[in-house]
Amino acid sequence: LSGQDYAVFRLTDNVWQEGRPAAASAEPLGVGGGWVVWAAPSAAGGDTEIMRYDLATRVTTVLTDDSAPDMDPLVTGRGDVVWVKGLGPEAEVFAYLASTTFILRITKNLVEDGEVSAAGDLVAYVRKDPAATKPGQVVLFNLVTRTGLLLASDSRRDDSPHTDGQWVAWRGWDATDPEIYLYDGSTVIRLTDNDVEELPPVVCGGAVTWAGWDGHDFEIYRWEGGAITQLTDNDVDDMEPACAAGAGGDFVAWGQLTTPRRLLVAARRPGVGSFYTVVAGEMCGDRPRLALSPWGVAWVVPRGGSLMEGDVVYRDHEGWVSTITDDPAPDSWCALAGDVVAWLKGAGTGAEVWLARPDMAFPEVTLEAPLPGAVLGGSPGDAALIHGTATDDLAVASVRISTDGGATWHAAVFDAGAGTTFATWHWDWPLPPEDYVPHEVQVEVRDVAGRTFIPAAGTRTVYVDTVAPHLVSLLLNGGAATSFAETVMVKLVVEDGSPEVEVSLRNAGGAWDGRRERPREFPWALAPGLGLRALEVRACDAAGNVGGPWPASITVEQGPFRDVTPGHDYALPIYALQGAGLIHGYEIPGGWEFRPENRLWRAPFAKMICGVLGVAVTEDLTSPFRDLGPDDLADLYPHEYVAAAYAAGITVGTGPTAFSPWTEITRAQLVTMAVRAAQGRAPGALAEPPAEWPGTLGAFDATHGPTMRIAEYNGLLGGVVGFGAGWDPWAPASRGEAAEVLFRMWWMLGP
Repeated sequence: LSGQDYAVFRLTDNVWQEGRPAAASAEPLGVGGGWVVWAAPSAAGGDTEIMRYDLATRVTTVLTDDSAPDMDPLVTGRGDVVWVKGLGPEAEVFAYLASTTFILRITKNLVEDGEVSAAGDLVAYVRKDPAATKPGQVVLFNLVTRTGLLLASDSRRDDSPHTDGQWVAWRGWDATDPEIYLYDGSTVIRLTDNDVEELPPVVCGGAVTWAGWDGHDFEIYRWEGGAITQLTDNDVDDMEPACAAGAGGDFVAWGQLTTPRRLLVAARRPGVGSFYTVVAGEMCGDRPRLALSPWGVAWVVPRGGSLMEGDVVYRDHEGWVSTITDDPAPDSWCALAGDVVAWLKGAGTGAEVWLARPDMAFPEVTLEAPLPGAVLGGSPGDAALIHGTATDDLAVASVRISTDGGATWHAAVFDAGAGTTFATWHWDWPLPPEDYVPHEVQVEVRDVAGRTFIPAAGTRTVYVDTVAPHLVSLLLNGGAATSFAETVMVKLVVEDGSPEVEVSLRNAGGAWDGRRERPREFPWALAPGLGLRALEVRACDAAGNVGGPWPASITVEQGPFRDVTPGHDYALPIYALQGAGLIHGYEIPGGWEFRPENRLWRAPFAKMICGVLGVAVTEDLTSPFRDLGPDDLADLYPHEYVAAAYAAGITVGTGPTAFSPWTEITRAQLVTMAVRAAQGRAPGALAEPPAEWPGTLGAFDATHGPTMRIAEYNGLLGGVVGFGAGWDPWAPASRGEAAEVLFRMWWMLGP
């Protein structure tokens, strides 16, 4: 079976020989914390100190700092650490209490204390006094109450105690051979009484397991409160059992000294039925190098036929097997904290403590910039910053970025947190010379266990635009050399890949005006006065690339209407319509006048609007209006012009048979007729305003209010002088106002 991914970390890196690690955890990684402890040579040399690595904080703490050798540390599921300080008669037992960070001296005597076992609140050790009647005695110490208890037995000497945090098992020697003893919290029980050798026991949940001689070889025995059960019966030595119990069942592991050596693990449902073998694998070494927990077993398998060198393997109790190491260095002395594996790699001064943690989840990565749809600009070769964060339950190893949908990848640079659970990163993207070209940006994260992940949120489309807009054409008044108005029509064609281009203008020597979205034709007020007038235009795309400035010029002259100077408010619409032959003025001695301030009658307006719209006017047209006077068959005005406006739906008259041709047309009527004309000429050309948009004048009239809103919304009133909240729609319209509205309609619909 292929196991889950593991990430391997090196906890030590020095030139001294590290000691055998021990580990403990109340829960598997990802649920609770755990610890790894070992003895390490001090920097000064000559002694060893106790090291404690916290799986939750990933911090190594030096617990001791003295001149005495500190050795053989053990750690409990609460994080308390117990060890032996000193040698021979000076060997004493100490404990580090995790809840208070206090170092407690458990023993203080003139005899050797050792063979320590610790679990939960209990510490069991052997007091070795060669001068005593019983040279080896088991002592049980409670870390909470800080009291000790001498476990008296009928043996001559006790050794090798083991505690599970509630019970203590040990080996005691009678007159001929060792026997197995158990303390159940109140009473010392002798479990065996025979004439064969028993090896040191282990206890788990009150069940005691040991290897004992059956007359031919060593077999595995187990006591669970009644008769002793023999778990193995074969012709080889079964040695050094380990036990564990959890929600998944009861587990016993041991080594079998065959050739090659074998590891066996037996399991059963919690407290029910018989044990059955679930693992049988090769194992190297002259002693079993295994570690067992309620979640799995770790051991060293032979490498290349060697019985002494191998690699670490972990198997969880569901059957998934993970090969932790695969390298030339010798691995030994496994320890387990839940499903976290610690071991010693190397030999002599090259021995270091390593750690393997299961990868519980895929890494995550965020792409903070650029945002989806962003436009990245500048000059070709400029760097666009791509950055974000990455997280993983173990550690982030690398982040890569692709800008072409995964075809090529680029390594990101870590700003902070490389090799930790949270990192920030960036990559400077050298932008290519492109004009608004889409790129699919992807980000990939890899953790230290080798898992990679490309999140959907880390994939987005952005646009590269390092090319400025360029000018195709720039015309003033359609390319005319002269203008009769200081306001001219600018016709501009700018080419750029970006859909968003804004244009700014300025008169020569003036300031740039505010930007406007890419227009094709629009009015522009030149500097006042007659003569040559120059302006400049520039364009800016969505990436900020600026094209231009591009110059243009035109000569401003007085037009044919003496009363419409180039600076008149309505000079542009009057001369534009007059130049197109759509409106006419009044001939006077020596010239012409337009009389823009004069009030406009309804009949002249009908002629003006028909001309602007290009409505066909013929002599055969008729209308229902009877107030137009005699019809001059040699002149189409006013009868046929009014009839044409009526037929086109531009006017409905002032009554069933009345048009009121010589009555002043009101501003409201002018606007309504213009809107009807535009809608009839090009349906859909005028956009309907949103329902919530009231317009400047609001609903002032059932007939003319809606058309006034449409006209304002579509810009037909944009050049009308004084239009605003105080503008009277019922006031008579002037000829200049009519020219302005009709010009804008004509310009919008296309001349």
